[in-house]
Amino acid sequence: MKSILGIVVAMAPEAASLFGRCGWQPDGTLFRRLMTPDGGSEIAVVRAGIGLENAAAAAARLVRLGAGALVSLGLSAGLSPGLRPGDLVVAERCLLSDGRRLQGIWDCRSDTVNRVCGLLAAAGCRVRSGGLLSMPKAVLSAEDKAILWRRFGARAADMESAAVACTAADAGVGWLVCRAVCDPAHRSVPAEWRQTVGADGILRPGGIAAALLGRPGLALDLPLLGLQAFRALRSLRAAWRILQRSCPPGGPHGDGS
Repeated sequence: MKSILGIVVAMAPEAASLFGRCGWQPDGTLFRRLMTPDGGSEIAVVRAGIGLENAAAAAARLVRLGAGALVSLGLSAGLSPGLRPGDLVVAERCLLSDGRRLQGIWDCRSDTVNRVCGLLAAAGCRVRSGGLLSMPKAVLSAEDKAILWRRFGARAADMESAAVACTAADAGVGWLVCRAVCDPAHRSVPAEWRQTVGADGILRPGGIAAALLGRPGLALDLPLLGLQAFRALRSLRAAWRILQRSCPPGGPHGDGS
């Protein structure tokens, strides 16, 4: 029986960059299966949409499919000063918080983190390990990023990974989180841009037009935001190719433990 590696991605641009635009089949959330080139492990990918609830549902679906390990891939906001767009963060632990209180911590196996960081660094990737903070809302302002960095010490923030780690821990399977920094700690993202992406993770042209009509000056942010996203997606895609070649059957822990 082939082992299954389950992968959760949130947004359509992330999914398309990593796994292509075609072949996604509806299954509540969107999902497709892939085979590794050597015909070993099967890879099941779920495009979950944004947020903890969507990520938890996607991770649970993968566990029901028989995933022996879960991986969360995607973009993140940098919290640690010095991280640049495209830098990779491999989570030593996932933290869940509402921004004020810590609501849960899940530790990844240190041998998994060390092995993955070693593989990525050897391939020339800029990679750091550390905490990854999952929040119910996007962290957009430089001020909020600084507060969260001082409060929790996490290197980056997203809206999904803690749910994946929690589901994996409850199911007794291994997990791994690899996130690429999109917007660094010192840079704010205008709140209007958050409204241009739906909960399903798909960009909404109407939302972009509405944001620009409401505040034309936002057009000045587009080149920089686009460049940051390009660098982050390029780095994430390179990381996945490295991990796909190197990941043994059963996922990040080899035996799925």
